[in-house]
Amino acid sequence: MRVLLVDDEPLALRGLVRAISTMPGIALIGTAADGDDAIAKARQLAPDLVILDVEMPGPNGLAVATALHRIDGPEIVILSAFDRYAADAFAVEAIDYLLKPLRPDRLRQAIDRARRRRAEKAAMRSVVSPRAPDMAAACLHVPDRHGGHDVPLDEIVWIEAARDYALVHTATRSHLLRTTMADLTASLPATIPRVHRSAFVSLAHVERWAPPQKGVYRLVLSDRAVIPVGPTYVADVRAALRALDR
Repeated sequence: MRVLLVDDEPLALRGLVRAISTMPGIALIGTAADGDDAIAKARQLAPDLVILDVEMPGPNGLAVATALHRIDGPEIVILSAFDRYAADAFAVEAIDYLLKPLRPDRLRQAIDRARRRRAEKAAMRSVVSPRAPDMAAACLHVPDRHGGHDVPLDEIVWIEAARDYALVHTATRSHLLRTTMADLTASLPATIPRVHRSAFVSLAHVERWAPPQKGVYRLVLSDRAVIPVGPTYVADVRAALRALDR
């Protein structure tokens, strides 16, 4: 995957370059430090993925994402030290929103999501295979400025709290939903249980239990996310997973 990195902070940009360099299958094709340079390099180099900060000289990251948005354009991951841009980031169809300081596991998940999204687009261009009406899944509705869209429950991998929002992660992108974890508890099925005060997981996407870390149990998911399980949820999660295996 060909990646372009954009950040006007030299230290942050160097950290991104180091993190990317350790990931297999990634070709770093360029960097930029302002919005105009980012747009020019993206159009010249045709990256598969652009990872860019929001606040920078010239057009900000959201404006850059808008300028690059097209059917065959690059996937976009937005970085910021603040969560206040999250709604706007998903409005310009960023596939993920990462908060600084950047966690390597979240960066890896975002890149994996971009890979799957590119593969999905390639498959859609080669063959159209719509979901049959009788196979339609129950959905979680995500409102947006265009009226909203439905995320099939069977596509959800996990959900994490993001202050006043929830980030709904699928294999190919994340969706921002303004809600509380308590409200989600009432609207999600038993197959997507709450496992922590700040997380839900889809049981179908649990690959294994990870060894406890500092006494905290963790689940490894299909997108390689490692999710802590709160002490009060451990027994229920174990029971639910055992029932799923029957």
